[in-house]
Amino acid sequence: MEVEIVAVDPMPVASATRRTPMEEIGPAMAEGFGAVMTAIDGAGLTPAGPPLTWYPESMIEGEPLLMVVAVPIAPGVESLDGADVQVLPGGRVATGTHMGPYAGLGAAYSQLMAAIDERGLEVTGGPREIYLDDPDTTPEPELRTRIEFPVAG
Repeated sequence: MEVEIVAVDPMPVASATRRTPMEEIGPAMAEGFGAVMTAIDGAGLTPAGPPLTWYPESMIEGEPLLMVVAVPIAPGVESLDGADVQVLPGGRVATGTHMGPYAGLGAAYSQLMAAIDERGLEVTGGPREIYLDDPDTTPEPELRTRIEFPVAG
């Protein structure tokens, strides 16, 4: 996986926050994304980019995971029925794109963290996973997930 250090802009999103055990992450994501898309559709909006998940807290083995499932929306939306509206922070990130099943994301995270360490950078926040392909229409080996870690240094 090629790792780059890039600047990302702040991103307005419609979102739903969930705390779930790791083994229930799939159903929790599906429910959260369903709620967000219902809110977007109900407001007559269209997504402004691919869906993503942000993990604002450290992932601790055996502990429930805090995740924010989100879909980018146009700037200026102040509220939605059934979803939160927030702006994810911009800034400098280390990023790489994993290709393949979601089950392989753990290895991609390890590669990205190793590259961050090799470059002497410090992680300054939780990662984001940006889902570039629709898992309903894309074969698993071809799924692309961009991972971003905010960094400093």
